[in-house]
Amino acid sequence: MSNVGDFSSRPKVALIIGNRNYKRKENRVEHAASNARQLSDVLQAINFRVTLHMNLKKEMLKRVVEFAKTIEDGSIVLFYYCGQCRQVDGANYLIPTDDDRMESDIVASEMGANAASILRKLTDKNESGVNIFILDCVKQYFYNCESPSNSHRLPKGLKTITSSNPVFIQFACGAGKIVSDNRKKNQENLFAEHLLNNIDREDVPIIDVFQNIAENVSQESKGKQRPFFMNGLQQYDQVCLYTMPDEQKIKDCNVRIEELNDELEDIAIKQPQGSGSYNRDASCRLGEIRALIHKLKIRRQNAIQRKYSTLPAK
Repeated sequence: MSNVGDFSSRPKVALIIGNRNYKRKENRVEHAASNARQLSDVLQAINFRVTLHMNLKKEMLKRVVEFAKTIEDGSIVLFYYCGQCRQVDGANYLIPTDDDRMESDIVASEMGANAASILRKLTDKNESGVNIFILDCVKQYFYNCESPSNSHRLPKGLKTITSSNPVFIQFACGAGKIVSDNRKKNQENLFAEHLLNNIDREDVPIIDVFQNIAENVSQESKGKQRPFFMNGLQQYDQVCLYTMPDEQKIKDCNVRIEELNDELEDIAIKQPQGSGSYNRDASCRLGEIRALIHKLKIRRQNAIQRKYSTLPAK
C-alpha cells in the first residue's frame, strides 16, 4: 500500500466529539458544538461516514470503543475532539461534561478519557491505514476548587503523544500551551476556523493541508498560537482526503446539496407558527447549512468547468 492512489477507494470514517456544557462557566467551550457539527457536514460532503457526539459524559470511552469496532483496516480514520482536557502526570485526559465532582487529578484520571488510550484503540484497528488524531483543546480547565486567579500555577495544555502506528497527531495550539483568555473574541476558535476552511481541499496531500492550517493560525494570531503536529504517517502523508474524478464530484455535490436543502426545510417546518424569528440554535444551524451549500455550489461549478474544458473540440 505504498502507492498514494491506493487510498482513493478506501473507506473514510470519522468520530467527532464536541463537549461544551461544563458545569463552570469558565470551563465551557462555546464553539464546541458548532465546530463539531460543521466538521461533520464538511467531512460528509467528501464522503466520510461520520459518527457525531455532543456533550459526552462518562460514557466517552465507551463511544470510542463502539466506533473502533466499525473500523476496517486500511481505512482513512479521523478523530476530532473539541472540548476540555487536563494534563495529569504527563497524560492527557479528555474531560466529560458531567464534571460536577471534578475536584482533583485523581478524579480527572478516573472520570476522564485518556487521549493516548483513545489513540491506541483507533490505530490498533487501522495499522495499515491512515489515522488522523485532532485535539482542539485550547482553554485552561479548572477543577471545582481552583480559582482562575491562580491559573498561572496550573498545568497548561496538552502533553505530546506518541504512537507506534501510522498517525498524524494535531493539537490546536502548541504542546503545553493554551490560548490566553485575554485574546479578542473568537480568537480561541482560530484553529477550528482554518481547519474547516482547509480539511476538504481537493487533491491536496494531508501534510500540506495541516501545514497550511498551522501557518494560517500562526500568521493570524501574530505568532501567539502555533498549532503543534506530529507526522507519523511516513509515506502515507501524501494521501489526499478528497480526490476523485470531476464527474463523481458533481454527483456528490448534487446529492449533498439536496440533503442540506431538505434539512433547511425541516428547520422551517419545525418553526412555531406565527414566530417572527428562529431561536439561537436554529439560526446558527441555518447559517452553517447555507455556508456549506454555497461552498458546494462553487466546488460543483469548478468541477463542471474542468470537465467540459477537457472535452475534445468538435
